[in-house]
Amino acid sequence: MSALWIVLLTGALVVAVGVAFFDLRPDWAAVPAAVGVLLLGTATMAACGIVLSSVLPSSKAVSAVALGLLLPLSFFSDIFVVVGLPHWMAAVGSLLPLKHIANLLTTLMEPGM
Repeated sequence: MSALWIVLLTGALVVAVGVAFFDLRPDWAAVPAAVGVLLLGTATMAACGIVLSSVLPSSKAVSAVALGLLLPLSFFSDIFVVVGLPHWMAAVGSLLPLKHIANLLTTLMEPGM
């Protein structure tokens, strides 16, 4: 439950900083849908963490492997913008949930969508 609050607080802070300092103009009517996507995405990633914890021997191993997977997962899922990303990486990323969560949040929060 605390992870959900952290995700919602982080999302609100990111939007607030974007509005205050980067002239972000989100579609405010889409905010409830974006919150729903954040909650569903958090539940999805938590389920992936549960699967990971079921196959690893200790909590320290889960932390290390999860953090080790997070950076490549982010690159494959186009979280970090990389010019000239190989096609095979984009294909693998489309199989991962993080790419779809990020794309949906981007689409929802774009003005005029």
